[in-house]
Amino acid sequence: MLDLPFNHKPVGHIYPPGWYAIALTKKLKPGDIEGFKAFGKYFVVYRTKAGKPKVTDGFCPHRGNDMARGGFVEGNELVCGSHGRRFGEDGRCTEIPGCPTAAKQHLKTYEVDERDGIVRMWHSNTGAKPGWKVPNLPKPQDGEWGPVKWNTIGEYRTNIDIFNQDVIDNTHFFYTHGVSEASTVIDIEHEALHAKTRGLAKPSRLADLLRIPTIIRKDRPIAYRLNSIWNKVIDQISNRLNSRMEGNWAELHGAIHGMGMVYYRGTLDFKMFKQDYLIVSLPVPIDEKTIQVRLGVALSRKPSLIAAVLGTPRFFSEIKAGFEMDRPLWEGLAIQGAQFIENEEDGLLFQQYHDWVTRQMEYDYPEQVVHIQPDKKDNKAA
Repeated sequence: MLDLPFNHKPVGHIYPPGWYAIALTKKLKPGDIEGFKAFGKYFVVYRTKAGKPKVTDGFCPHRGNDMARGGFVEGNELVCGSHGRRFGEDGRCTEIPGCPTAAKQHLKTYEVDERDGIVRMWHSNTGAKPGWKVPNLPKPQDGEWGPVKWNTIGEYRTNIDIFNQDVIDNTHFFYTHGVSEASTVIDIEHEALHAKTRGLAKPSRLADLLRIPTIIRKDRPIAYRLNSIWNKVIDQISNRLNSRMEGNWAELHGAIHGMGMVYYRGTLDFKMFKQDYLIVSLPVPIDEKTIQVRLGVALSRKPSLIAAVLGTPRFFSEIKAGFEMDRPLWEGLAIQGAQFIENEEDGLLFQQYHDWVTRQMEYDYPEQVVHIQPDKKDNKAA
């Protein structure tokens, strides 16, 4: 990682307002508490006994105790482990042991949303309330997604503006990812930028999804032999299919919601059948020069549930490797700063993107925030 000064000036604010992923549901059990850095500050996320995720400032307002390392969850309250002060779900101090008349300092709390295996918090530089709801994951063309594999894949020395530009960078699709003749069309909503890219993609190899890594030891000969036979059969089938396949035109639907959620939906073509895939990247700024990224991938249950279940871990590894291929661009552009657009089409895309990013700053000003409409389900309940 190059430790050089940044010359890239992001559009808008270095910490754009929006919803950002700060924890994985599977790793936050009732009673758990975790500290994390984001937006140049320190926070804690914890889950109450009732199962609700909560996010507060990370230090006790009394004497500055780190609530993640020196605090704990008791029932639905957060307790400081140094002096015993207790804080309710709304951050208000509910008890000061031995000092019932002492002035009560409160913990600042933040709006939280949990869905699809991800815990998110709303960030605003001005304290504005959420201006839009977190969208559900897009559906495949037919049926439902198989199991979604989520994990934190690492940190990158860049900013979120550069990271999200991948969605519209046509030229890099070929030189970095092997998609030729890429062409992108943008459709903009207020909080979301949709990009549909059409390009000539390499044929997908069935073996890339269904091969089982040879991790079985040779001192278990039967299992080892079955493992080897399976992989050879899959390789032979895949090679025969791919020998008859040329590159095929494919569409990739990408979208950025706020600046903290990017998803891609496309199709893997195995000749015998096609399988929809979903890639979700969730960047969050740690500080002015670093972002952390969580990644989720899924394959559609139809037409092959076997491919969805067995192939998802391998597909996750391939996408993660693809992110590492982009690392030199993300980190280099942050240092270099200058951007030279090769052609008029790309120039128009980048201008549309920059205009949209600028509009995201409107969510930091209450008088311009779009009011959230209740769901139909909520109306019925009311």
